[in-house]
Amino acid sequence: MASMEDDEIIDGSGDEQEDITPADILQRLRQSWIDERMCPELLEYDGDVVDCMLDQIHQMEANLKRVSKTDFKISIHKMEVDRIRYLIASYLRCRLQKIELYHRHLLASEELRRRLSPEELKFATEFQAGQESHFQEVALQHMPSSGASASQPESGSEPAPSAEGSRLGAAEATVAPSLDAHVYLRADVDCVGVLIADEAGDSRTEELDLVKGSQYLLRYEPISKLLHKGDVHLI
Repeated sequence: MASMEDDEIIDGSGDEQEDITPADILQRLRQSWIDERMCPELLEYDGDVVDCMLDQIHQMEANLKRVSKTDFKISIHKMEVDRIRYLIASYLRCRLQKIELYHRHLLASEELRRRLSPEELKFATEFQAGQESHFQEVALQHMPSSGASASQPESGSEPAPSAEGSRLGAAEATVAPSLDAHVYLRADVDCVGVLIADEAGDSRTEELDLVKGSQYLLRYEPISKLLHKGDVHLI
């Protein structure tokens, strides 16, 4: 069997190219992966790119089955499929790690909940319920309530554990990402008048113009909105 052209293996057919090529989508997946890994908080789920690349993998694997096993290029294309699989798995794994760590913080805000995919939202809800149940069974139910000292037990008797006051407080259990962390970023467009707080502690601010194509090391919080808009990307 004659070997297929590279473009046919990657694109899935010899049809006309669309405005967005598979290479463009792969680059967007790679950038979403880097942003998620480098960002201290959870970013919005890039589900369209993930779904598109999963479909692309299935198409590539189907095309590879039609290629002669003696074609030396088949191993190269299989390595490319594995590379894409790794990017997707690492991207999703990174998000799950953040969800496990910041689940209370995420579920407490409607804005943050919208960053989760339906599957991630279900996972976060079940993870929080399971963690609370585990803490309650292992430790909290054996602790006296906060008002135990008000009513002293009789001499020689053990204070009975009370469910009231032994629940894990939301404020104490909530872990939030540090928005003061510094990140390396690249400006994809000119961003004028970005307000940067003076880190000397005198509450002054200065305006910084980010030049397209330039790289910076800045606190995350002032540029978080620019990242969500796509004006800058992390590196």
